[in-house]
Amino acid sequence: MAGNEQEYGQDNPEVEHRLIELQYVLQQYENRYNYISEELSSAQASLKSIEEAQKAAQGSFSGRNLLVNIGGGLFAKAKAADFNPLLINIGAGILIEVAPTAAYELLGKKRSIAEQNVSKLSDEHTKIEHEIYSVSFMIQQLTNGQNV
Repeated sequence: MAGNEQEYGQDNPEVEHRLIELQYVLQQYENRYNYISEELSSAQASLKSIEEAQKAAQGSFSGRNLLVNIGGGLFAKAKAADFNPLLINIGAGILIEVAPTAAYELLGKKRSIAEQNVSKLSDEHTKIEHEIYSVSFMIQQLTNGQNV
């Protein structure tokens, strides 16, 4: 097949140009696909983290044993005394004090946004998969000597 591909392209510069163009488009779609795949994984991990935080904000923490991140990859065992108020990161490293019920509501809003993000990324992921298939099919037709 590879020999036919070169012969056909050499005999017809327009087809060769179209083939190169489609291969470039395919590469762009594959790059976008890989990027969206990574973003989707990240968004799903964020959603899971928010869901876990939301569950934690619902419960009572007094007297529970915890593992506390003290920075630099170090953790310490601790016993919870009081979790009212909670500190919540609102972005850019800014923490605010909120009651556990308010933290639960804020996390609910974050969860909703994360779910929308996952949905949009999933849709784009599927769309790009279809585009990759379509361009790959056109490339295959060109290499087999059919007009596209």
